Amino acid sequence: MCINRFDIFDSLADIKKAFRLLLRLIPRKGLIVANGDDENVKSVLESSFSPVLKFGLGKSCDIQAVNLKSSEAGMSFVVLDNRAESSTQNQEFELNLFGTYNVLNALGVIVLARYNGIADKTIQAAFDSFQSVRRRQELRGEVNGISVYDDFAHHPTAIRETVTAIRQKHPGRRLITVFEPRSNTSVLKIHQDALIDSFKEADEVILTTPHRLEQTPVEQRLEVLEVLKSLIKNKIPAYEFPQVEGIIEHLKSNCRSGDVVLIMSNGKFDNIHQRLLEEL
Repeated sequence: MCINRFDIFDSLADIKKAFRLLLRLIPRKGLIVANGDDENVKSVLESSFSPVLKFGLGKSCDIQAVNLKSSEAGMSFVVLDNRAESSTQNQEFELNLFGTYNVLNALGVIVLARYNGIADKTIQAAFDSFQSVRRRQELRGEVNGISVYDDFAHHPTAIRETVTAIRQKHPGRRLITVFEPRSNTSVLKIHQDALIDSFKEADEVILTTPHRLEQTPVEQRLEVLEVLKSLIKNKIPAYEFPQVEGIIEHLKSNCRSGDVVLIMSNGKFDNIHQRLLEEL
């Protein structure tokens, strides 16, 4: 169980209510596997009538991931079982994916797989063969030493984790992030500070004018100019382009061999990925 903000809910309280209703469907003899690092999840679990197994990076979790390391191939980590009655030995796992959030996803899989009697060796084999999914750190192409990635990230948490993951995958290379505020919440001012913070590991940031701007009340709109000013104040070059054509022209003129371009949007973004690769 993880809790994120989705566009179909009016508030975090509504999301928690939906999860509390979900917990009522779990039988008393069932099992709830939950992120033990997330305070919002913890508050929801108070409504549980079923056994709970918490996983995460913190020492208070029943199952804990430690010694996280990144390499050219992906991530590795060691799984500790902190339950007093457990006799499980510390086991190292490897992923061909990057990012702490992918380690947490894998940890949840490990907990459930073990609960269902699947051996660690089999779990690792599944990780080895996993090809990920489209639009999650998807490498769309590489031209003249410039790598172009596509990701579905559209809220600050996902943006931050994706930027961090790509940074881990390509240490030392210039990382240019391109973001289209398109989803119902990303065009709102409510997440503005968090959005600014999510780009802190980028070397350059490019934003488009928020989608359906005229449909959002002025006082609720994401203030792109303020985002750019804050990033520039923190020595991160930042730009806004109303149209995709401007972004492509800017990147074509300024990208150099070794650069990584990370494009994030929950829409098609006017096929910017393929058009950029063709121009490069």
